[in-house]
Amino acid sequence: MRATEFDDPGFLARLRLGESAAYRLLVRRFHASLVRFAASIIGSHAQAEEVVQDSWLAVYKGVGGFEGGRAW
Repeated sequence: MRATEFDDPGFLARLRLGESAAYRLLVRRFHASLVRFAASIIGSHAQAEEVVQDSWLAVYKGVGGFEGGRAW
């Protein structure tokens, strides 16, 4: 797996500081693939959009508690 700008600890710091440009970059990069994934499970694109939107709100609210470690 190659490193990306999202792997940089500075990126997480920017998110924690509430930098809108960092959050926007994260959403732009991952939103469509998350919606496709959710739709493949749920079976509805519209419901998948809602689920992913709720997830983005949870990310925004909870990023301060994220430690950035990897499980693998």
